[in-house]
Amino acid sequence: MVWNDSQLNVSTHGGNRSPLALAISSDGGRNWTKLLNLEPFNNSVKDYAYVAIEFDNEYAYFAYNERDNKTSSFAIKMSKVKLSSLK
Repeated sequence: MVWNDSQLNVSTHGGNRSPLALAISSDGGRNWTKLLNLEPFNNSVKDYAYVAIEFDNEYAYFAYNERDNKTSSFAIKMSKVKLSSLK
């Protein structure tokens, strides 16, 4: 699972969209263990959203939107995680 693991208490719609975290479940989704942040917490400077995930035999690939809140610019970012590291 990939989600915005924000601990900030915000009152506006949407909230903070960083960090972008990765978790795994070993019991069919009843419990989740956070493994890492694909993108770090950045105090609302950048937002991360709209994640697509693809797999091959060796990696999990992630493509997602990055918005810079200072300039309102958007970019598509990609990252990968070795599947053997997710165990």
